[in-house]
Amino acid sequence: MSRITPMPMAIRYVTLDEIAECWEGISASMQSRLWDLIPPGGPAQGEWPEPDAPDRVHRGIRRAWPKLSEGERATIIRAAMREEYIPAESFEDYRARALLAETETEKEKNK
Repeated sequence: MSRITPMPMAIRYVTLDEIAECWEGISASMQSRLWDLIPPGGPAQGEWPEPDAPDRVHRGIRRAWPKLSEGERATIIRAAMREEYIPAESFEDYRARALLAETETEKEKNK
């Protein structure tokens, strides 16, 4: 079984609605998918929320990442590169580097 592409830490506080509404390269169908992943209800949105405020966590990409397909993850990562959250490179290079880093971290934990 293939491992999922790790979420870039640089986008950990980004919300699904921010990606859907503000990022270039997100298609209408992907926008709809992101909106569908936002759980109903949740905490009220603060006027100046901290990155890890309860309302941002509720609508955040971290909660949705495991539910996304590999193609949807690739779309978001490419968009994050365009938005300059992460350095521009090919998705394949990002995935290989991220999986290698994840493997090295796991090895360190198991020592």
